Amino acid sequence: MSKHKRRDKHRPGSMDEMIVNAIDQGLLRSAATAGQLVMEQVLKTDPEAKSLLETLVKQRLKQVLRNLDESGKANGKN
Repeated sequence: MSKHKRRDKHRPGSMDEMIVNAIDQGLLRSAATAGQLVMEQVLKTDPEAKSLLETLVKQRLKQVLRNLDESGKANGKN
């Protein structure tokens, strides 16, 4: 890659683009925070939702552990 192309890659965009990106990132962070707060409230007040989440987490952990075990066997570590 030429030096000119590398410089273009690192050159910041226009001020308008940077402002739009900053606003988008702020909105995404706000939405994520709001979603987290709603989820925490639901888990505190709804035992069925809490049970469902616990089940999903357990299943995912089993899957990850199984994949790690298979990966270890494939690499000859066991």
